[in-house]
Amino acid sequence: MGRKANASGIIICLLLSVLSFTLSSNINSLFDIEVDSNVANETPLVGLVDNESWLVVLVDFDSDPLENNQKQEFGTLLEEQAQLYFTEASGRTINIEIDVHDEIIRSQRPLQYYGKDGDNGRDYGDGTEFMPAKLSEYVVDNLNVEDWSKYDLNEDKIVDRFLIVHSTLSQEQGGGSTSRIWSHFTTFQTPISIDGYVIEHYTMSSLRHGMNGIGTILHEMMHQFGAFDLYPVHDSGYSGSWKGIGIWDIMASGNWNGGGDKPSLPTGPTMETIGHNATVNLNLEWPSTTQSPCIGPAFDIQSRSDGGARVKIQIGPEEFVWFEKRSKDGFDEALPGEGILVLLEDKTAGDAQYNAMNIDQKRPYLRVIEADGNDEQLQGINDGVFEDLFQPGDTFGELGIEIRNHDGVLVPWHANVSNVENVWRIEIYSLHCSPSFSLDLPDYGLTMLQGEGFPIQITESQTPVSCMGMLTGSDGRTIDFSVDTSMQDNKITGVFSDQGIVDSIATFSGIISCDEFPINIRTTVTTVGTQPLVNKMHTEEIIDPVDSSTITIPFIGDGVGSGTFSVDLRGPITRIGTINSPLTITNGTGSIIIEINPNGLLQPNMYVFGEVLLTSFNGETWTIDIELQAESESRIPILDDQSTIIGSFFAVCSVWFAVTFLAEKRSKNEKNETILEQETTFEFD
Repeated sequence: MGRKANASGIIICLLLSVLSFTLSSNINSLFDIEVDSNVANETPLVGLVDNESWLVVLVDFDSDPLENNQKQEFGTLLEEQAQLYFTEASGRTINIEIDVHDEIIRSQRPLQYYGKDGDNGRDYGDGTEFMPAKLSEYVVDNLNVEDWSKYDLNEDKIVDRFLIVHSTLSQEQGGGSTSRIWSHFTTFQTPISIDGYVIEHYTMSSLRHGMNGIGTILHEMMHQFGAFDLYPVHDSGYSGSWKGIGIWDIMASGNWNGGGDKPSLPTGPTMETIGHNATVNLNLEWPSTTQSPCIGPAFDIQSRSDGGARVKIQIGPEEFVWFEKRSKDGFDEALPGEGILVLLEDKTAGDAQYNAMNIDQKRPYLRVIEADGNDEQLQGINDGVFEDLFQPGDTFGELGIEIRNHDGVLVPWHANVSNVENVWRIEIYSLHCSPSFSLDLPDYGLTMLQGEGFPIQITESQTPVSCMGMLTGSDGRTIDFSVDTSMQDNKITGVFSDQGIVDSIATFSGIISCDEFPINIRTTVTTVGTQPLVNKMHTEEIIDPVDSSTITIPFIGDGVGSGTFSVDLRGPITRIGTINSPLTITNGTGSIIIEINPNGLLQPNMYVFGEVLLTSFNGETWTIDIELQAESESRIPILDDQSTIIGSFFAVCSVWFAVTFLAEKRSKNEKNETILEQETTFEFD
């Protein structure tokens, strides 16, 4: 090797060694393994398109074999019903082509192997793996599909529509069995590559639903379009009686309307999640010079089953009021009557990543504004009745049935419902028109320590806003917003007349006048002894990849009082961790204990992420991030650091090049000396 090559080798190796030590975190991350990391890397789902193509595969069991003619019968039924349903739901023509796989695939194992419930949930059996996914993987391995491109609706090489239908009764159909498969939509833990395409997700349901269960099949396929469940899902930990928006949407309990053969249409918010926005989007703002009361838009409205409007009004940064006319026609035939359905959507609530959107009736993502005003559906007394629908002569908004945002602020408009010559009509008005500013109060009420004030942020104003007024509490206290209330950065703070009792909730209501515009407020104030400081409880731990272990997180909070929180785990950590609930804090101290059992799921250097949810008695939730790393098999710390190993390797290489360089130089010098001696010995006169 030449001297120039050696010199270049020294420089390159030294540079790579320095970079390895400098970029250690980046290099080490290349060797990290994450549990369920595919959740964050999933390709966005494709919403409902005008021309749909679904791949449908029938699977049977030795105990429940299928006849070959059932393929065509089921395919024809599904194609007909799905096309009718989605055309009616969207108000436009939707073409759906159903391709039933030529071969009925026989399961290798009995139904109980895939459908048995266990400690980790439905269909988990005695282990930690979701067993129907194993059946689905087996199905994919046995597919013979000539053209996968038909089911890739946006040409990104991802299969968008994949439905597996098995031959047995599903668990949700009843019968008390805990060894049947629950119909579902889910993602594969590891996406499957096949013939140049990737299958990331699938839907599984039952052929035994038939015509009387088409609602469940369509419900599960709606998930492939991006729709959320609108009821507390079975694995959310919710044990109450609330059913979300119930019969009014296929994504709640509406998939069972009419015994399952007349699933209710998706509401406006659900249609938006699958790519079909509101057909009428109202912007209820009036010029500042307009004299009150203000007259807003007025329009006729038809039933959704006849292609009627899905109307949307924004009432906050991420809050919307929706309304639409529903009637006992088409797929809505099983609804209890005809009228205007009004919904309140709050996109700050729920968690779309875990399909946990509508699990908390105290803070719902979507709820019905019930026309009778008794909130029986919200309380879980029923799942939807005729009295929920607004009738001609009814009013909702700032008058009639009140609508407030999650801050407790009354909307500044109202809508009247009328019916003239059998034509339903909506007319919108405002008592005081629209303010030139907005108020931002604590969402769903204030949770506070004793001695604190009530904060209100003024937004969307180009000039200073002066507010005054008083809110009266159900506990006899008041909150005073006086003219001389200090304002900094467009924020005002109300002063309580007295301290609240720890672990108490009071409702405060009244009118605050801001620049002479009346703001009607009704909110709650919860006084607690301590509030979690979640940023200070972020936890990173090294755990054993084989043996069980315990993680202790000391509680760190604001305030030194006492309190009780319900505690839950969420995310991939739930596959290896359990947690005790409730958590009791005494004089500001306490500990969160997580028991870790690897269950054979961990490998050295594997990362597991998750969250600890702390929930107060008033529904306030705090989230603590958890990051666990399985310990390396090596007990020598330096061997666990990949950047150190790589950097050291290049350092050794640079030394080798240097030694070689010096050796060659020395050899050359010795050679020159020998030549010189030879020249001296044989010198001529």
